[in-house]
Amino acid sequence: MQLALTKRVEQLVECGWHPETTTETTASLVGRRPFSWWLFLAAMWPKLLAFLLLMIGWVFFLRWYF
Repeated sequence: MQLALTKRVEQLVECGWHPETTTETTASLVGRRPFSWWLFLAAMWPKLLAFLLLMIGWVFFLRWYF
């Protein structure tokens, strides 16, 4: 069990998590800072806005056509 926990903690550390405390059976991890989450959202909002506008356009077109 300790080997599996160690392997999983190592995987999470590679993804950006930081171990705070670790025992034989548990691990307490501190996540990434919220800045990276907001940066990811800021980079994606133009694509999301374009997708929503396209979907709204399709809805109006289909309501007009049918």
